[in-house]
Amino acid sequence: MLPYCPTVGKMFKIRSWQTGKTATYQLIRVGWHEGKRIHYVVFHFDIINTKVWVQQNRTDLPIGEELKELGIPEEDIVLAFWRAPFQEAA
Repeated sequence: MLPYCPTVGKMFKIRSWQTGKTATYQLIRVGWHEGKRIHYVVFHFDIINTKVWVQQNRTDLPIGEELKELGIPEEDIVLAFWRAPFQEAA
């Protein structure tokens, strides 16, 4: 996740946790800016039953394409922020 967030440790945090068979990974922006609290999910992935569910992508980067380039088969990537029928195959 570091290529997406060169300022990790300043206003960005990487969070991950696992519950049962689901693993969750988030890149969030958190902190203060000009007196206002910031808590913003940049992107959020879940691994559910061997599939990568992209829950949120607030970047202009094609995260799904990058996951494929990293060797994750297209059929194992679910763009969860799109409505069915795109999710029905998952």
